[in-house]
Amino acid sequence: MKKGAMFGEMSFLVSGHATASIVADGSHVKIYEIEQTSLYLLFVRFPVLAGKFYNYLVNVLATRLNERDVLQNSKKR
Repeated sequence: MKKGAMFGEMSFLVSGHATASIVADGSHVKIYEIEQTSLYLLFVRFPVLAGKFYNYLVNVLATRLNERDVLQNSKKR
């Protein structure tokens, strides 16, 4: 994963258990966890934030899908 990347968003979106795992390759790795309950409380207090957050998630997921499609298509050639 690259600097600033995130993981675990799918389990957040479907309210399921985490299925992602990651191994750090280096000593300067920082991981931040945002609990679902805390995020929902923020959304209640700042409704505009909820829209921006979900829009960001959609863009991240769409980018990943596009990157995967490009990779798969390049392997077919």
